[in-house]
Parts: sequence; structure tokens; C-alpha cells
Amino acid sequence: MRRIERTRSRGARWGATLWIVGMIVAGWAVRPAHAQGAGATPPPPAETSWRPRPVRSGTVSLGGGPVYGSLLGPGLGKEFTNGLGLGFNLRYRSSYDQSYGLSFESHNFAIGTKSDSAAGRDKLQFIETTFDFYSYGATRTRMPRYLVLGAGLLQTRITDNDGEKEYPGDGGVFKVGAGLEYWQSRNMTIDFSVRYHGVFLHQKLDHDAEVGLALNFYTTP
Repeated sequence: MRRIERTRSRGARWGATLWIVGMIVAGWAVRPAHAQGAGATPPPPAETSWRPRPVRSGTVSLGGGPVYGSLLGPGLGKEFTNGLGLGFNLRYRSSYDQSYGLSFESHNFAIGTKSDSAAGRDKLQFIETTFDFYSYGATRTRMPRYLVLGAGLLQTRITDNDGEKEYPGDGGVFKVGAGLEYWQSRNMTIDFSVRYHGVFLHQKLDHDAEVGLALNFYTTP
């Protein structure tokens, strides 16, 4: 009888031990997921840095925006001063750091001394069409820079106070400038530039210094 009691007592102790171990294991298995990873190394944060977009040969961009210019010189620059305008450009990327383009720009310049006469002049307008060459640098950054050279044709128009139009004639124009583009998205840049335009008209050279702001939209070749 004593052996039977001892055997039962040992069985009860083993059963209690197994029950306690089972409860510990069950408690560990069902603990919250965040508690299980409390001591683990957290995963690295997602990469948020901007990845440059390579502009390949054959890419075409179309852009446009306002320009502001100041006219100086011995010709029309003696009479007219400064004003706002509008410009558009079409560019073809011949390589990752060079492109060719066509620019169409309309520049307006106010008269320096306003006249009360109906026949007095009010403003001057230049309409320029140029063929341009662009050379780019820092193309792997978010803000690539460029230099631009261009030359083309110039048309002029003067508006009087009474709305009458005068056409002083056509001439030539060349330009030299620099600018930068900021990649706002994978297909759009904000373009800021500073340019000098040399204007040939009636055998005189006028100087047009201007700044421009544009949005450029890129296609995928």
C-alpha cells in the first residue's frame, strides 16, 4: 500500500510540474507580437533619398514660362526700358549632357518717358525665334546646371497710345546664358535661367538682360 501511495505521490508531482511547464510555454506562444520583437534589432528605415533620373539620348522636353528683361543700348534701348514677356522652348537630348532646341520668346518693354499724345509710343515688343545649344553639368544630381548658346531672327513691333502699330523692321539676335533645373518629379523640372540677348537692328546693337522661370515636361524615349 505504501508503494502505491508513493507512486501516486510521484505521479502527482510530475503531473503538476508538466502542467506548470505547459502553462509557461503556452503563455510565451500567445504573447503579443510586439513583445516578442522587443529585444530584436528594428528593421532599417525605408530609403527616402531622391533617385536621379537619367535623361537618355532621344528624350524630348517642352517648357514655358514668364521672362523679365531690361533693354539697354544706342538704338531702341535709348527709348524703351523693361518689362515682362513669355517664352517657350522645345529641346531634344542628343546625349546625356547635351541637347539642341528651338525657342520662341515674346519680350515687352515699356516706354521710358510716357507721352500724353495719342500718337506717342507706349511699348515695344520683340518676337524672337532662336536655335539653341545646351551643355549640361551635374546631371546625376537633383539640380543639374546648363549653359546655353543661341542665335536666330528678331521681329519688332511698337504700339502707340492710341493702339496703332509700327513695325521698325526685322533683325538678328544671339544669346548667351546659364541656368539650372530642379527635378520636381520624374517628368517635370523647374527651370531658372539668366540670359543676355544681343539684338541687331538698323546696324545697331542693343542689349537685353533677362531672367526667366519655366516648367519643363520630359518624355520617356
